Amino acid sequence: MLIFVNTLREFSAVAFTAGIVFALFPSQGFLVRPCTGKATAFLAQCLVIVLFLASFYKFSLHFSYAQFSSVSILNTDMIINSASLFVAAALLIAVVPVLAHLLTMLGKRMIRLSLFIVLAMIFIRWSAEVTLGLLELNLWDASAARVSFVAKIGHLFPLMIYIEMALFAFLLLAFFCKRRALLQNESVEIGINRRKSEYSTLIEKRWMKSALLIIVAIVVPLLYQDLYAGRAPKLSPAVAVASGEDGVIRIRMDDVKNGELHRFSAISKSGKQVRFFVINRGKSKDFGVAFDACALCADKGYIKKSRHVICLACGSLIFIPSIGRSGGCNPIPLKYEVMDDMILIKPEDLDAGAKYFGFF
Repeated sequence: MLIFVNTLREFSAVAFTAGIVFALFPSQGFLVRPCTGKATAFLAQCLVIVLFLASFYKFSLHFSYAQFSSVSILNTDMIINSASLFVAAALLIAVVPVLAHLLTMLGKRMIRLSLFIVLAMIFIRWSAEVTLGLLELNLWDASAARVSFVAKIGHLFPLMIYIEMALFAFLLLAFFCKRRALLQNESVEIGINRRKSEYSTLIEKRWMKSALLIIVAIVVPLLYQDLYAGRAPKLSPAVAVASGEDGVIRIRMDDVKNGELHRFSAISKSGKQVRFFVINRGKSKDFGVAFDACALCADKGYIKKSRHVICLACGSLIFIPSIGRSGGCNPIPLKYEVMDDMILIKPEDLDAGAKYFGFF
């Protein structure tokens, strides 16, 4: 279910944009016949391709082969997850012609409104992605405002598909009202004209039923995942630790060497409560120390399950030996030193991560 839902979320903007493009430029086979110039049609096609490639890249970051199957051979989990992926793709492909038909019948005003809403959501999301990339490349300073912006958009992203589905439902309702008004205004036809009118009405009903079926098939699994199956487990309580007279936090290695995730909290120099965790990566005195937050998902935190650490915000699996390394959805590394079987964390290193906490 998780792969099904996340496929819908990552590629829904592609499907909606493609549907709007086909409404702007009526199709002729597999080619687009530009109504307002070849350059505009070409740019519209490029936008759809770029959106697809960006969504595919983002999807591949979060869903690796390990999440399709727990083993390296074909098994039930892999079959079910692969089928979920293809069903979600089929639903999104079905959105394109149905949305294009509704918009074509409703006219250019609705096309422009839909295009504005979808492009606005894409712009907001990409602004956060670009900001995050610049922060990760150290081209921008990781200020609290920028980190907050990225975190807030990251938490709003799951709601975007609901906005798209609400737009789809609104277009369906507008289409129904317009069609009903046309039927009421038509004079009673006889003979072949009447049969043509009845056939046209039958076809339009099929379009409306298809749109309604697609909306239900997408929204119901989303609600199930978000309201029931996707409820995140609660974080284990963080053990409060105090710094010494020199401001350094000291944690005994013997207390954290069992391979479990040990969560701590401390007050930074800026006055914020900062969570971090320590986990033994498998070797003697080989500890991963990281903030209980990441640049992609902010401070939702992590839990340990089996041989992986899991991000509670997006469900990404983090390989334990990679804890302490930056990148992707990995927890943000926290600098530390080892001395006399103690893990030492300096106050300035703890304070460096304070900006990732306290936004929600």
